[in-house]
Amino acid sequence: MYAVYCKKCHSFVYVGETGNTLYQRHLLNFSRIRTRHSDLVADHFYTNIHDVADFWVMGLEKLNGSDIYRKTMEQLWKNKLRTYLPFSINSKEQDGKARQYATSVGARAETTSTPSTLFQLY
Repeated sequence: MYAVYCKKCHSFVYVGETGNTLYQRHLLNFSRIRTRHSDLVADHFYTNIHDVADFWVMGLEKLNGSDIYRKTMEQLWKNKLRTYLPFSINSKEQDGKARQYATSVGARAETTSTPSTLFQLY
């Protein structure tokens, strides 16, 4: 689980999960920004007077478990960091199973501390 932070906006703009390492995912996002690939994260950083220097990534937590569990935790982090539209660029998923599961693990997610280390690569 990772979050993307925008230095220019002074806020988290995206939360995502990946099966790859955080480093690999960071390189992919970084590459998409530099090549102006059409994707939510890249669009944010190459438009509106932003650039790649404003892009930071933060590891939130390493998760094991089912896809439903990972997607549920992703939704909880999006809520916690307020990265859903209209505040930021994540959009709400319509996965009923993940929402149902979120209710049962909600207490665990609220006790998770927010990490404080941001990474920048260039």
